[in-house]
Amino acid sequence: MEFSSQAGVYVIDTQTLPVHKKKVRPLSKQGEYESRNLWRHVTNALRLNDISTATEHKSLLEGKQREEEKHRKDKGLPFPTKYFQRSGEISSWVYKGQSSSSKAN
Repeated sequence: MEFSSQAGVYVIDTQTLPVHKKKVRPLSKQGEYESRNLWRHVTNALRLNDISTATEHKSLLEGKQREEEKHRKDKGLPFPTKYFQRSGEISSWVYKGQSSSSKAN
């Protein structure tokens, strides 16, 4: 993998990096709109190599998300966020909680 920054171009050989197991709450403890919960039917179908069922569930999910966005737009409602809020007119985002540096003080 190659990326660049102001300091230069870097290449990382991802094959040599250690693999870390994800720490994810069980689906039963996830909220309705958490990603793994939303996409569980697509994921299960893909694990079974059932592409048509995965595609069907993906289309249903994305269609529902489009309808929800249209509803918010029609009503002038903002997208509900949990961790960030829009700040100023330039559409920057600010973390709603305390930063790790402010917790130490």
